[in-house]
Amino acid sequence: MSTANVLVSGSSGQELLDPTWEVTKDTEDTSLQDGSNLTLEAVPFLKTGEDCIDGEKLEIRAADLGTPHGKKLVKTLFDNRDKIDPSWRAFCLVFLGTVGKDKASNRRVLSLSWNGKDWYVGFRWLDRKWGSRARLIRIAN
Repeated sequence: MSTANVLVSGSSGQELLDPTWEVTKDTEDTSLQDGSNLTLEAVPFLKTGEDCIDGEKLEIRAADLGTPHGKKLVKTLFDNRDKIDPSWRAFCLVFLGTVGKDKASNRRVLSLSWNGKDWYVGFRWLDRKWGSRARLIRIAN
């Protein structure tokens, strides 16, 4: 399994959120201490025989897999994007620790995706189908 080694940034990641969102969940792993070094792994969440799952199931799987990360880890990974394993470019990295509702009441989660030149922070609809091109991020150390 490929990994990324990153240094946790001092930012909470709050600046990543749209100020018009209603934040409905904001959980962060307590191991995200400023200045700590982390080894991260991209974790698949589909079970054998599944092509995709809905957002509600994804939230359950994220909890089961120990991936409660939100905006602070997104910001840390974005700030260290040069250290992200190139094999992760094929995936949308999803962070279910921070969930917000947009103006239309769509639940959204933060993500990191590769656009062919660089990583960018996105805001994906949670209540959609999630397939094999998405990964959850877990702290390996």
